[in-house]
Amino acid sequence: AYIGLIAREHSFSGGFYPKEMPWLSQLVNDMYYSYKSYNIGFNFSKSHLGIPISAGIGYSKTYFDMGEMVATNEYGEITAVSHAWSRSTNFSTGICIDYYLRTSIGVIFKHIESRLGGILAKANAVDMGLVFQLPLFEIGNKLINSSESIPRFTPFLVPVFSYSISNIGNKISYIVESQASPLPRAARVGIGFEGGFVWTRENLKWKLFSLKIATEEEDILITTNPDGTWNYRKGIGDISIFSDLIAGHGNSNVMKHKGREINLFDIITLRYGRYEDVEGAVCYKTEGFGLSFSGLLKAIGFFNPGMYNTKSFRFIAEHFDIQYHESSFKFSDIHHPLAGTKFRGLTIVL
Repeated sequence: AYIGLIAREHSFSGGFYPKEMPWLSQLVNDMYYSYKSYNIGFNFSKSHLGIPISAGIGYSKTYFDMGEMVATNEYGEITAVSHAWSRSTNFSTGICIDYYLRTSIGVIFKHIESRLGGILAKANAVDMGLVFQLPLFEIGNKLINSSESIPRFTPFLVPVFSYSISNIGNKISYIVESQASPLPRAARVGIGFEGGFVWTRENLKWKLFSLKIATEEEDILITTNPDGTWNYRKGIGDISIFSDLIAGHGNSNVMKHKGREINLFDIITLRYGRYEDVEGAVCYKTEGFGLSFSGLLKAIGFFNPGMYNTKSFRFIAEHFDIQYHESSFKFSDIHHPLAGTKFRGLTIVL
């Protein structure tokens, strides 16, 4: 759903891991992740049509290499060696209507391939999502017809609600259809907000500070029956929007994601997160940061308006950005197989 929101600000964005990201590196040395994505979008409000709609399309691919797998007989003799991997090739589209309340809807069409034990399994699935943003101060300025162009600090506050359901499909089979496995269909519901201050002067719009806080709950929509059969559940599973997300009561039947993001001068972003799965006895923290090139150019423009107002400098500052992002898992047990696992990515925005 966020591809429509991205299209409000950018006509192109692309992200990728510069190199493969090791997985379970404390146990093995041949498992890794790789990822890349490309999105293009158009904001119709900036065209002669002037309608408050933006739309985008995207392509992404996720690859997980599980390394070499060895099969042995009862005597420990190797009988087969195979290379295991999974990948998902995705095509997405989204649209955002920005008329006071921002409403963004998106769909992702996924082609999933998985090779285990020398057998290739394939499946198709769909993800769907919905995001609501309520830019309170922006709405207030529209209602009072405020169009001041004098230099000023402007606060902003945007509550957010999101819903998504992933892996809508049938099943995936490696050997025979009767032993097919369900796709990991999951529902996610989240709430949060972003607030901060922006400095505006003529063509310069510089975010000085922002804080994002979000909570999301996730539930796997699969029920396993005593006889070994399974079926998909409908709705949002055991997620309770009012009891869990709003009131903050605990719910051991769902997984919870919590996150905070602090942005300073549009240059550096600090991120902190926490994942809780009480039923699965999994709990860990995440930390990360991001760096933005365009924020640095806007800082230069703030202190040197003459340089910023040159045509070439302003064009680069307003239409180009390259970002570096890094994040890692944090476990209380330093010997946990995923302890210290890091993800590093680059993003190019036009």
